[in-house]
Amino acid sequence: MAYARKTSSSNSVNRAYLANDCSLTVALEMLSGRWTTQVLFVIHFGENRFSMIKKRLPGISDQLLGLRLNHLMENKLIIKEEIAGEKFYSLTDRAEKLVLILDQLGSWQGCKKN
Repeated sequence: MAYARKTSSSNSVNRAYLANDCSLTVALEMLSGRWTTQVLFVIHFGENRFSMIKKRLPGISDQLLGLRLNHLMENKLIIKEEIAGEKFYSLTDRAEKLVLILDQLGSWQGCKKN
């Protein structure tokens, strides 16, 4: 979900400069929201319906989970498919590559596996 931001603020100008200067900044900002990487990994590990994701991440509210799923779809990291009236989420090829990188980063930092 995009928020209205004042484009003339120094924060907005700096963000635009950094985004143009380094695509890594854009990637890190895309993933920096609370629960974003956790939602990505839960889908990667096979929990691909809203209720399944929610069960795996009991601390996330329904509203925030919906926001994160929409954010990941907007950034083309997941897709939502409907099969026989059921909605399923799956990772895009782009996200599968990202999960490998995040897994390596997590190992480097000493994160525990889900």
